[in-house]
Parts: sequence; C-alpha cells; structure tokens
Amino acid sequence: MLKTHIKLKPLLASILFVFASTTASAGLAYASNANANNNKPAGNNGTIKIDGTDIDQLHDNDPHVACTFSVNWFGFDEGTRNTTVTFDAQEPTSKDQLLTQDSTFTGSGAGNTLDFSNSYDLTSALSGYTPQPQQGYHVKLTVTTDGSQGNDTKSKVFWVGPCATTVETQTVTATAPGTTTPTCGLQTETVTPPSISGITWSPSGVTVLSAGQSITYTATANSGYALADGSQNSWTFTNSFDNSDCGQTQGDTTTLVTPTEPDHTTPSCQVQSETVTPPNIPGVVWSPNGPTVLNSSNLSVTYTATPDTGYSFPAKIITSWTYNYVLDADCSSGQVLGDEVVVVTPGDPDPIFTDATCSAGGSYTVVAKDGVIYKDADGNEVQAGTYSVANGTTITITAYPANDSVEFSRDAQTVWTHTFNPPTCTHVLGDSTSSTTPHVLGAQATLLNTGPGASPVLTTFFATTIIALTMLVRSSTPKRAATRKIPVKFL
Repeated sequence: MLKTHIKLKPLLASILFVFASTTASAGLAYASNANANNNKPAGNNGTIKIDGTDIDQLHDNDPHVACTFSVNWFGFDEGTRNTTVTFDAQEPTSKDQLLTQDSTFTGSGAGNTLDFSNSYDLTSALSGYTPQPQQGYHVKLTVTTDGSQGNDTKSKVFWVGPCATTVETQTVTATAPGTTTPTCGLQTETVTPPSISGITWSPSGVTVLSAGQSITYTATANSGYALADGSQNSWTFTNSFDNSDCGQTQGDTTTLVTPTEPDHTTPSCQVQSETVTPPNIPGVVWSPNGPTVLNSSNLSVTYTATPDTGYSFPAKIITSWTYNYVLDADCSSGQVLGDEVVVVTPGDPDPIFTDATCSAGGSYTVVAKDGVIYKDADGNEVQAGTYSVANGTTITITAYPANDSVEFSRDAQTVWTHTFNPPTCTHVLGDSTSSTTPHVLGAQATLLNTGPGASPVLTTFFATTIIALTMLVRSSTPKRAATRKIPVKFL
C-alpha cells in the first residue's frame, strides 16, 4: 500500500501542474483582453462621411459636391447620441451661417456600421449669394456629436455647386367655360373657355354643340403655375335642347332656325346713302344674298329669308323686311335729324377785306360764327374783329370746324385770300384841298402814296416842267397894236 502511494505521488503532481498552467494562461488571456478594451483612444470613435467620402479623408483641394448631398455617421459609441450639423459660408462666398440642424441617433460601436444618415439641400440657403464662376459656393461643415472621451467636433471646408434654379410657382384657379342657351331660333350651344393667365385649355378654342352633342374641357397649369389645391379643372357640357315646343311637326328632323332683321345704316349729310346687310345665320338663305346700298338712284329694297335644306322656321315669324331711302335732313346747314353732327356754313358773312385809300390804310374784318374758328396762314387763330394791314401784304384766312360735332356744308368756301396793293392817287392842280400842291391851270399831278396815312408828294419834275412852259408861252406872245376905227364915208 505504501509503495503504491509513492508511485501515485509524481502523477498527482503532474496533474496539478497542468491544471495550474492552464488556469494561469486563461487568466493572462483575460487580463490581456481587459487591458485592450480599457485602452481605447480618447475622443470620438465614429466616422463621418459626405456623400460617401470620410470627412477626415477629404483632400486639401476642397472637393466639390452638389447643393443636395448626404452626411453619414459610422461606428459611433453605443447608446443614444446627439449630433448638431452646421453649415457656414466661407470667403469668397460670405461669412454667414447658412444652416444648422440637430439630430439624435443610436450608436452601434462598430466601426463599419452605418449609424445615421441625413440629406441636406443648400439650394435655398445659397440662393442669395453669388457663386465663384469656376468653383461655386465655399462652405464649411461642422459636426458635433456627444459621447466622445475628447473632442466631439469634426469640420471640413469644401466647394458646393452647381445649385438647381428654384422656380417659384404662382397659384391659379380655373373657372368654368361660358355657354350659350339653345333656343328655337338657334338650337346650338356654344362653349367658350375663359382666358386665364397660366392656364391652358383642352380643347383650346370655342366649340359649337348641336342637339345631343357633348364636350369636356380640361384646364392645366402652365410652367411656373399651379392649380389651387382642391380646385375644379374639368367641365363637361351636353346640348340637351328639346325642340318639341318649337312648332316642328312630329318626326321632323330639320334644324329649327329663326331669321333676324338685316342691319342697316342711317343716311346723313356726310354719307348720303344707306347700306342694308343681311345677317349670316346658318340655315337661312337671303334674297338678295348680299349687302345693298340705297341712295337717290336706288331708293328701295326688300330682303326675304327662306330656310335652307335641312332647316325650318318656327311658325308665325317675320321673314321679310323692306327699306326705303330717305335723307331726312337739310344738308345746306343745320342739324341732320337723328344725327349728332351739326352742319354749318363758314363765313356767312365772309371775312371783309378793305383796301387802302389815299386817306386811309387797308384792313380786314372777321365776323364770329358759331361752330367755326378762323386761322391765318401760320395756323394762328384769328379772333373776331378788325385788323390793320400794311400795303403789299397778302392775308389768307381759313375756316375750321370748332369741334368734332361740327361739319361744314358741302361746297362751302373755307379759304379767303386777299393782297393789299398800294393805291394810286391823283390831284387836280388848282384844287385847294392840299396847300402843299402847286396849282397849274388845267393840269393834273400824280401823287405817290407811301402807305396808309402817309402824305402825298407831288411829282416834282412833271410839275416844274408844266410851270416853265406856261411862263414861256406868255412871255413870247407879241402884244397887238392899238387900233382905232376910221369912219368911211361913201359918196
């Protein structure tokens, strides 16, 4: 028994050694793992990426992203994490804050696990700034996420652009198209879409519906416009007119129409004719079939309406109209009956022109006339009154209607022209009417007039010559000898 005990002792020692070694190894391994977990580096263990690029790996040349992009959070520490994203403009764009936003997510603790992703659109925020022509907008992104053992903030400056142009839309409301009401005279229904800015209609024009026909109009908004929420944009119209009460016989399939009176003008002194024009109505045939002009050579016309093939007229309607030409006016002057235009004769009396005389200058007189204004050759209005004129002057007076309601009678004179020539004055020598004029028996002297009111001047040469000749004749005539009568005695 003792021997056996001695032999077992080394075996037991070996077993105890192996167990102790295994336990020590396990303890060392556990301690090593514990030290590894407790020695993680301080700071935010997560990774942030912009459109798939690590924010910490973005190159220094500031990459470009579009105005709409995503920011992703990977491998943040386990638990609830609060993050704040801020975008600030950088020079040369500006130094203003563009956008800030808070978010909450749950960290996974695994480095390659996507914990959170959010999309950001800077289009509106950058709309008030001018982009750099080649680069776009300069922007700084700052992300602050809690749960770090050090700095919670990561940031990067990069270029953004181009941004899509934001188109502002204007809200419009479509209104129902207008329609006419069918009658026995016109059994069609006309549908007309309204003209509204920003709206296009389908169909785009006017539609005429016969009995039983239908049409649907739909409104759509043009680019830059939007229909108001909940507003109606489609309308359907059906012509359901029943002509059973229009005088047609049972089974009559013709279309019932009603002719209307032709149009006609009223003659006046300005247009001394009357034009009669029949209306254009589908299904109505006119005789004569076109306009007629009535005047003093064509005094009367009668228009008669008959239904065309496939049409009929209601019972007991007027189908014939007669027109006679009558000019109910005195077109020499006065006002035409039913006409708003007043016809006057300018002048009456005409302007009065008075030439200069040897004792008075020339003049002209304008007499006031209702509805008439007078103007001179320069277009200046001449008021009623008398005006002096220098010799050699030509005066032109023209009459014009005073306003649009006045017209002149036909063939009336409207222009008057007169030239004021100097007068030729004569003076009989020996006449005592002028103390400055030489008196020569039986002679006449021509006086020169320099203008109205000027003193006449004797033609010196002619007067002097006459005086000299008279004196010469008297001095050269011999005196007769005195004679006496001698009585003669006859034996």
